Amino acid sequence: MLKTAQTTLTEGVINLAVGHPSLHMLPLREMEQAAAHRFAQGNAEFLQYGYEWGDGFLRTELAAYLTREYGFPVSAEQTFISGGTSQAIDLCCAMLTRPGDTVIVEDPTYFLPSACSATTD
Repeated sequence: MLKTAQTTLTEGVINLAVGHPSLHMLPLREMEQAAAHRFAQGNAEFLQYGYEWGDGFLRTELAAYLTREYGFPVSAEQTFISGGTSQAIDLCCAMLTRPGDTVIVEDPTYFLPSACSATTD
């Protein structure tokens, strides 16, 4: 069988070790409705690669929320949206380390290799 996910899901087991929820917990119907809504707008721009710092509307709303929650101003220009944990780790490694740097991490740490290991040869 051709694998399409990083792990095998066992029926009746919620495996919290690797961040893969049971398939019945994924919002397939809601995602279908959201996709239909976007396609109905007739604007294909959302199918393009997004802005590298993240969607401007999302960053604006996030900055407003953080401003309210933190009690001090946070601007959209100070926010960055990653595509997930792997991308965030890759960006941190690429921006904050150089080949040969020593990085200390907790044990156990993240289970997938990132660019950090690839750039430190």
